[in-house]
Amino acid sequence: MPHQLAILLLGSPSRALPIVSNLTLRHPLAVLGAEVVRLDPLMCLPEGFPFAVLIITHGETSVACFVTDSSLPCLSTLPRRWHDALKDLQMTGHSAAPNR
Repeated sequence: MPHQLAILLLGSPSRALPIVSNLTLRHPLAVLGAEVVRLDPLMCLPEGFPFAVLIITHGETSVACFVTDSSLPCLSTLPRRWHDALKDLQMTGHSAAPNR
């Protein structure tokens, strides 16, 4: 019952918080002796949350995965707006890279 109550209370888009995860892999990865050169993030969206973002940084590359609630059409532009913001940072000479 507490879980269902939490979903009812937080399930409204005006109150719900996004899920944001940032995973930094600091050591080289290998599978069966072969170096991992690319990672594709995969994330699910738990009930009651408007969107989730997973960012994985491996070496000098960061990739992001966006999952949005299809009942909130305004969120469908989130990946494009994120990309545009990163391009703006590059044009101004700022780095979006995490500090290590």
